[in-house]
Amino acid sequence: MHAVARAWGTVLRAPVRGPEEDFFESGGDSLKAISFIVELEGALGLALSPTLLNEAPKFGPLCELLKESRAPASGVLVTLKPGANRPPLFFIHGAGGNVREIQPTARRMQYPGAVIGVRARGLAGGEVPHTSVEAMALDYLSAIKERQPAGPYYLCGYSVGGVIAFEMARRLLESGDEVAFVGLFDSLMSPVRWPLRAWPRIAGGHLVRLSRRLFASSRTETRRAPPPPASVWGYLRVAPRRAIRVAASALLASARYRAGFYPGRLTLFTPAERERSLPALDEIWRKHAGSLSLIETNGNHATMLAEEHAEATAACLTGCLLS
Repeated sequence: MHAVARAWGTVLRAPVRGPEEDFFESGGDSLKAISFIVELEGALGLALSPTLLNEAPKFGPLCELLKESRAPASGVLVTLKPGANRPPLFFIHGAGGNVREIQPTARRMQYPGAVIGVRARGLAGGEVPHTSVEAMALDYLSAIKERQPAGPYYLCGYSVGGVIAFEMARRLLESGDEVAFVGLFDSLMSPVRWPLRAWPRIAGGHLVRLSRRLFASSRTETRRAPPPPASVWGYLRVAPRRAIRVAASALLASARYRAGFYPGRLTLFTPAERERSLPALDEIWRKHAGSLSLIETNGNHATMLAEEHAEATAACLTGCLLS
């Protein structure tokens, strides 16, 4: 399909080479995926699911889905790793709302059950982002209950997603459901409570890294790409509007949230290179849970689930689920 090929070339800055070419293996990432969907929606006049590329990352199958008008429904659940014989693990998105950052770790897990990513509302055309943790928890639990009507439930969350997973676990227990596992990956209660000196290094650094990935040149390119933004403000000028809106809504929701108490155990995953000016995770969550387990992983906040540390993090998480 010519429109798909044009959008592919525009976003990846290289022409598609064949039906088996994979978007993510050709230099695509979560931000480029959003840009690609936006390009396609404009070219085809369709409202497309933000999970489209997760379900069909190769050019040929993607064209077939679009041609036959059977693109995946715009739900919040995305299968990152298939599985059976054990309850699925539901992994809640970070501040950006996309499940792509979870995928490197999810696909390396040896857990026999499926790993299901939960993406944010607002990434698909016509959606409005939630602005409260409580609304996210209710929405995601509704989708999860359709997929898995009864417990035990296994929940994980990355960054702000850990706060959402915490609220989901509380509500499941209140409704009489069994919660077997709640894992929080470097999840702070609210970014507005970060020490001021930590903001430039954490929030700013994370956004700049995302923008550089978005504008990085493909190794197969023959022409020079424009330089990546060098600051947070540069990122805000060029990042897809939906991604900015979703991230802002997630941070606002986290700032408004007042956590209750979860009588079960929380497993806290803290990166070895965590920003030292931040309070320790066990200090943050101790008064909100019946018990805590603290586990150190490789990397920092932005890389603990990424390709370079995915193997070790996946093994660590799998061990927790099977213990």
